[in-house]
Amino acid sequence: MHKVVIAIGSNTEASTSIHHCLEVLEGLLYDFQSTSILTTAPIGMSSGPFLNCLVMGTSELEYEELRHRLQYIEHECGNRKSLRRKGMIVMDIDILCYDNTRHHHADWNREYVKELLKELHFDFSSPDVRESNHPTNIPS
Repeated sequence: MHKVVIAIGSNTEASTSIHHCLEVLEGLLYDFQSTSILTTAPIGMSSGPFLNCLVMGTSELEYEELRHRLQYIEHECGNRKSLRRKGMIVMDIDILCYDNTRHHHADWNREYVKELLKELHFDFSSPDVRESNHPTNIPS
């Protein structure tokens, strides 16, 4: 089993999208936990506010398979490149941590991520949590 922390965000039909995503992830992960949902300002783009939350759990899936499943969930929620180009993010799902390896490094410095990690009682400063050199580790 692999311990994972996943970030979820949306600025388009956000409440509906976030709640649907949480339901799907609850069926995908064991020991599922979710944080509160925070409203945040957009980062690096012009758009309306985002809703964001984190989930933590365990998965039998290897990293790449989990990443592909999450991309499928984004698509299922209505996420499209054409909408993203317009600043409309229906669903963004990123693996922040997989088996003590950090991904999406820029996200770890965001105040809302730090706040939500505390809700999960996740020690993001633990020496066991290491940085990833994974090629998909592009800041979102």
